[in-house]
Amino acid sequence: MSLFDLALDNVVMEPQVWANGARDGAIQRDRFFTVVCPQEVGSKCAGRCLVEAGIGCGGRERQRLRGPGCRIAGRVLVNVRPGLKDVAAHAGVSIKTVSRVVNNEASVRPATRMRVERSISELDYVLDTRARALKSGVPDAIGVLVDTIADPFFSSLVSAIEDRALEDGLGVIFASTGFDSGRERSQLLRLTGQRVRGIILAPVARDHSYLGRYRSTTPVVMIDRRKEGFDSVVVDDNKATRKAIEGFISRGHTRIAFVGRDDRFSTIIQRAHGYDQALIEHNIDVDPAMSPFSAAEADSARTVTTMLLDLQQPPTAIFAANPRSGMGVVDALHGLNRIDVALISFGDFALAGALKPGVTCIDQDPHRIGNAAIERLTQLMDSPETTPKEILIETELLERGSGELPPCPIGKGDSQ
Repeated sequence: MSLFDLALDNVVMEPQVWANGARDGAIQRDRFFTVVCPQEVGSKCAGRCLVEAGIGCGGRERQRLRGPGCRIAGRVLVNVRPGLKDVAAHAGVSIKTVSRVVNNEASVRPATRMRVERSISELDYVLDTRARALKSGVPDAIGVLVDTIADPFFSSLVSAIEDRALEDGLGVIFASTGFDSGRERSQLLRLTGQRVRGIILAPVARDHSYLGRYRSTTPVVMIDRRKEGFDSVVVDDNKATRKAIEGFISRGHTRIAFVGRDDRFSTIIQRAHGYDQALIEHNIDVDPAMSPFSAAEADSARTVTTMLLDLQQPPTAIFAANPRSGMGVVDALHGLNRIDVALISFGDFALAGALKPGVTCIDQDPHRIGNAAIERLTQLMDSPETTPKEILIETELLERGSGELPPCPIGKGDSQ
């Protein structure tokens, strides 16, 4: 603590305060104070306490306290952030009127509102949301918990949620699970402990029943993955995948690989089912070699793609289970100069449209998902006991060239 702070912390008289439109929009508070030397009797520092303060209108003077219990009076002019009282004094209205303007209530006359808004601008007044949160007991913020913002889909989704939340006057607290159920639980309990108004969650754990006791105060909306008993905003993973595989089949492909078959993700399980169903419905054998289990990550996808293309009968088309897998497949194909292999990625990613050929993607539209999640969460804030509902967002196949390639039968060891 500085000696200047020490002086202010030992104020024993109420300061006189007024708003005067000070330089840089600051409010100057003129404080009259009496300072008592804090050193204990017998201390080697007794009598050495210095107080540096601005006396009067800014003159600086250093004064010495002569020992324990000694007092000295002073006057200091300091700049502080303006509050509601300062705005009210500057505009010549009551504090309640300023509060009504700040909260955009309709009961303020237009001329008065303009005067208050002018004072807010001139004084650079900023609403103290922390104080309002302490008063109401609930902060103006929501929590968003996803796997990782390194994922292109979640990165875009988080950005969309933040944009919409800010429009609604809500702050956003972000956290990640790292796709770890234990970490997810600790992050959720931390967010509920901070008393956020609601949570948007990409769920990892199988059991979220422990969130039930928070339901009336902290509603939760699931995104990307369904959870029974909770509101959710999702896409039809099975249907979108079937449609993509049927597009390959309609162009003559029968050797179709599925890369990124990761059973940790319920969404990818549904996509794998859609892949299997499309093949069966078109009398194409489901070959396990075309759909090996692997992590849905770029490095794994790169390795698996290289392995698949080294088979005696390699695939002529590849379906990537998620954007990270899609990036790994693209890296492998371009590294091998195999741009003749058809490719569709479930989920878009950066520069996918700039490649040659452009990467055909199933667009999950993270902006629509984010907006729908925020809208549902705000509804639950007002009516937390509402029956859970599932909101289904339609996907779109973005045809850019790679998914529309015809089969080019090439055996092991051949190249284009």
